[in-house]
Amino acid sequence: MKTIKISNKLIILLALVFVSGFYSCETTELELQNDPNNLTPDSSDPNFILNGIQFTLATQHLSLSSISSGVVRHTNQFGTYASSAGTGTMNGAWANTYSITNNLNLLQSLDVDGNLNNEIAIGEILEAYAYVNLVDYIGTAAVSYTHLTLPTIYSV
Repeated sequence: MKTIKISNKLIILLALVFVSGFYSCETTELELQNDPNNLTPDSSDPNFILNGIQFTLATQHLSLSSISSGVVRHTNQFGTYASSAGTGTMNGAWANTYSITNNLNLLQSLDVDGNLNNEIAIGEILEAYAYVNLVDYIGTAAVSYTHLTLPTIYSV
């Protein structure tokens, strides 16, 4: 009889712990943090954007280097020169280059006070280098120059 009372008390105690543990974490507001994968221009840090541009350029450089390593015999190339590059070989490098352009446009849009001149200049140099890499590998790479202005010739 005593063991039945102890086992009933144990079952009731475990049930109370389970029920209180189940209901103690309940909340109606589940969106307490912003999604780090959906950054808005207000919540983005210009230094992180510049770091992203640098990382993307490094990724582009490594992908272009691995594409051409067989052709220049850094690694063993099987088959012919035409078989070393398929139709989608440059898709990654192409996407990385335009990702740099998009991040640079975001960086320029954040520069309302004119305090990001160094970051924008670094980003523009890296963007130009990325496009030079594309032109070296593809030839004339398609790019829209609508956001650029033509240089002015100053006369003395």
